[in-house]
This record gives sequence, C-alpha cells and structure tokens, in this order.
Amino acid sequence: MVNFLKKILLNNVQLKIFSLIFGYLLWSVIGQSHTDDVWMDVPVCFYQTEKNIQIEAPETTKVHLSGKRSDLKNIHTDKTAVHINSCRLKEGDNKVIFNDNDIMVPENVQITGWAPKDIKVRITKNP
Repeated sequence: MVNFLKKILLNNVQLKIFSLIFGYLLWSVIGQSHTDDVWMDVPVCFYQTEKNIQIEAPETTKVHLSGKRSDLKNIHTDKTAVHINSCRLKEGDNKVIFNDNDIMVPENVQITGWAPKDIKVRITKNP
C-alpha cells in the first residue's frame, strides 16, 4: 500500500501539473483581494495661479492610501499630485488643510491619512 501511494505521488506528472496550477490560481485570487496600505510621497501643485504671484510652499507631502493590492499597484506615482486652487489663497501666510478631494485616486482606494495634514503657504505679489 505504501509503495502504491509513493508511486502515485512521485511519478504522476498530471497530478503535479494540476497541483501547481491550482496552487498558483489560489495564491493569485487570495493575493489580489488582500487589503494593503502604503505611504506615498506626492508633490503639491497649485492651479489657477496668477502670473505676478510667487508661491512658497513645501514641494511634497505624504499620503496614506488603503485598498486592494492590485488597485494600489495601478496608481501612477509620477502622475499623482495634491492640487490646490491658488485663487482661495490671500497674500501673506496661509494655512492649507488637505482634504481627500485634493488628490485624485481610484474610487476603490481610500485616503486614510496625511503627513502633515496641513502646510504653510506664503503668497507674495511681484511688482
């Protein structure tokens, strides 16, 4: 009986191929649905900026994203940025608080944190 089982397990090529394919498919399905999170450095960009305005602000901030591993892999880090409307800012020092609408991410990805949550932005008008 032992020799029969040993012969089936060690010499059955179809069983080995089936096991390999089944294991890979199982790993793939479970791995794709796993929720993951990541901290990402993103640049801070300003839009609707007047030509005679100079903006002093940090260049990047960190954002904490959570979602499926496959969705997080599909985020293009070179195309993701925090977008701030400079028309809302007045001359002098401004405190800009980030919210989830300032950055575009896929709808299956949640923004769970910012570091820092706000930044100091200085606006000066050039003569």
